[in-house]
Formats: sequence, structure tokens, C-alpha cells
Amino acid sequence: MINFGLDTVTAAREIFNFGLTPKLPLILTWSAGVEELVQLNPEMRENMWVGSNFYYTADTPVAREFVKNYTAKYGSPPGYAPAAAYGLTRMTLHAMDKAKSTEVPDVIKACEGMEVEDLVGKMRVDAKTTRRCAPTSSCAARRRTR
Repeated sequence: MINFGLDTVTAAREIFNFGLTPKLPLILTWSAGVEELVQLNPEMRENMWVGSNFYYTADTPVAREFVKNYTAKYGSPPGYAPAAAYGLTRMTLHAMDKAKSTEVPDVIKACEGMEVEDLVGKMRVDAKTTRRCAPTSSCAARRRTR
């Protein structure tokens, strides 16, 4: 089990060279994915399972527009890193609009409880924990267990 960066690519190559993959699955529980894995031959990616907080086939209006523009500019679909930067930048800009200010304390206050349509659907900022909660996350359940 490996996750991010050049270590992932190097490890995947070594695991393949030792003959473990594709016989055994290679699991990347949380990876940037697209940006790194294009460096591997298709044979090396066979039986590789990749988890990510964003994948470019997400079917929301925001994701479709982002993927279209990103792919047109860079020639390949976006992975986790550019999607995370895009989503967080959008959220910050929405908070600035809501606060009608760019002052940090005002923007932070505007974030609390804010909801915006984002790459994977409606995102909410939990007012008590300031966590950014995706539609499938259970921020409230996690808060109760702390």
C-alpha cells in the first residue's frame, strides 16, 4: 500500500519488476493519481486500485466545467492536486463575496456554516470544527466522537 508522489511511481515499478503486479493488487488508498500514474506503463497500472478525493469523471456542473477547461489548457485531465486547489480557491472566493471583505477575520467568519456547489456537489463548512464537508462525509458524526 503506497500513496503519493515519486515514491509511489518508484515503488510501483519495483513491485512490477519483482513480478508481484498484476498478479496481486496494488492498492493506493488515497493518491493524487492522474498526475503520477501517467508515468507508468499501462502494464504496470494493471490491477492497481486508486482512491482519491477527486476523480475527473465526477458528474457535477462545477466538475464538468473545471475538467473541460483544465484538459483544454494542459492536455490531460486534472487529478487531486489541481482539483483541491481549485475547490479551495472557489470556496475562499465565495467567502470573500459573502463577507464583502478580503480581511482574514471577516473571511473566516463568512466560511462558518457556508454552503457552496463544488466539484463533488454541495460542500459545507462545519461552523464548530471549520472542516470542509463533502456531501458523502459525516462531519457531524465525527464531531460527536471527538
